[in-house]
Amino acid sequence: MNLECEGGMQAKSVTAQQLRQAFADDTARGEFIILSAQDQVYIQAAGEDEGPYELEYREGGDQTHFRCTDELTKQQVEAAFVKYLEGDASWRQDHRWEPLYPDAWPKTSDEDKGPEAKGAHKHKRRWWRRIFIALAILAVIYLMPFPFLSDSTRMDVQEATVRWLLTHNHAGTRLPQVCFVGLGQSFDFEVADMSMKDPSEAFMKRLADLPVPALPLSQAQEAPSPPGHLGGMIADEHGRVGLILGVGDVERRSLGVAVCQGRYHEAALSAAGYKVYLIRVPFGWIAVTSSMMWVS
Repeated sequence: MNLECEGGMQAKSVTAQQLRQAFADDTARGEFIILSAQDQVYIQAAGEDEGPYELEYREGGDQTHFRCTDELTKQQVEAAFVKYLEGDASWRQDHRWEPLYPDAWPKTSDEDKGPEAKGAHKHKRRWWRRIFIALAILAVIYLMPFPFLSDSTRMDVQEATVRWLLTHNHAGTRLPQVCFVGLGQSFDFEVADMSMKDPSEAFMKRLADLPVPALPLSQAQEAPSPPGHLGGMIADEHGRVGLILGVGDVERRSLGVAVCQGRYHEAALSAAGYKVYLIRVPFGWIAVTSSMMWVS
């Protein structure tokens, strides 16, 4: 490294001893001293006698030119110079620094960025806007009260409830040979009338793709009971044992949430009532869970 002083002292390939001599001789050193590793890479200080001194370093350009914010003595500056000469990088941690040319640093505001960066930021803002709009729509669909219910929506919800009850009940037969579908109002024991009636032909056509035949409630009859059985099992005219699946009226909680009462009946001591909770999705209504109201 090369040494250059305002007082005229200079040295190429300076040694630590020569560097200390420069700091010891205030007259030969003068008001500033520079220790250069190469062009535009150096450490420099300015001051007189014992101080205070200003200390700076540069590593290639204005963006890497820093000044020390501490008020330094000559001994502290000398220690930094010796460490710089010997390759001991701890001189950076010994003091606090700030850019000498802040305007030379890369701009971070949108106005100072190039077209490509601006476009990327706008794209990110668009995505956040879309996410916010999507969340707002979901809140309206699933959280905002909406009690209005059309006949087609009621049938959609009741159909989804039948499909749920067929595979999510507590009957001893996991999947019956046939199911009988009935429509009622309520299956709560506190309500006196829990009677059911046959669904419309249009409703029964909706259930044509069930994994077992779906028949109107009126076609259900009592099956012969096996020895030791309490009786009351349900079958069709061909003797196929099945379940009665009943769906009640629909309570619409919001645009996308509804509750429908349902029940199954397998035999005299095998029946239960449920509240089935459904949500609306792009392809229709689906049941997601249920709570049991009673069981026998």
